[in-house]
Amino acid sequence: MAKGKGWWFLLGFIAFSPTYGLRNKEFFDAVVADRAAGTGLSSKFEESAMKQTLEPKRDAIINLVRKYSEGGTGYAVLDKLRTLRNERLAHRQTTPTSAASADATDDEIESFYEDNLELVRLLLSLVLATAFDLREAADMYRHHAKYFWVNVRGERTEGHPNYRQAA
Repeated sequence: MAKGKGWWFLLGFIAFSPTYGLRNKEFFDAVVADRAAGTGLSSKFEESAMKQTLEPKRDAIINLVRKYSEGGTGYAVLDKLRTLRNERLAHRQTTPTSAASADATDDEIESFYEDNLELVRLLLSLVLATAFDLREAADMYRHHAKYFWVNVRGERTEGHPNYRQAA
């Protein structure tokens, strides 16, 4: 698999393409063969062991893609988020929409976000043999953001950890 500047596109293509993606047996076998060859081992059992290891990841990817595909349980959330993006965030709204239009709830957005993190993690592992947990990266940024906001508030502001009420 190519590790070039278009690898994010490649991962999306692999996940979503019904013809050439992970649902295609020949394509998946080629991914497995490429991964097995990349280990540098010459065992005849290596490819079958690699396939057994990668099949659960492939199945999880396919299930996540189906969840947000048309007819899936998460399709309504994806549709709401697309509407939000197209009408409010991308400034493409041509006619005003009513306030009664249903927006995605915070829980739905969080679930969509978590599923996307999992999808990217699985694709990176399956295709590029890269272990990268995006949740750990988010925790690192959350840690630094906490100290940023503590410094922004200043010690004389209520809510700061070192705040002392004036006597």
